[in-house]
Amino acid sequence: MHHLNNELKKLGCLKLRTEEKEKLELEAQITSLSLPGEQAIDKILRYETAIERKLYRAMDQLERLQRQRKGEPVPPLEVSSET
Repeated sequence: MHHLNNELKKLGCLKLRTEEKEKLELEAQITSLSLPGEQAIDKILRYETAIERKLYRAMDQLERLQRQRKGEPVPPLEVSSET
């Protein structure tokens, strides 16, 4: 009888571990499905890059205007082939 009780305890522990593992796997699967696809991520990264370029251009323009207003020499614009 003692042996059966020990086996039941072991099985109960294994059942709890298995249920927890299945729960974690399901949560991981749900989380992975909520992420955007590869094409969407590529598009987001392209947009982010374009926005960063525009931000840096605006900051450069602001700095040039501030220097010009103060009467400081204004460095020539950097021209790049990227748009």
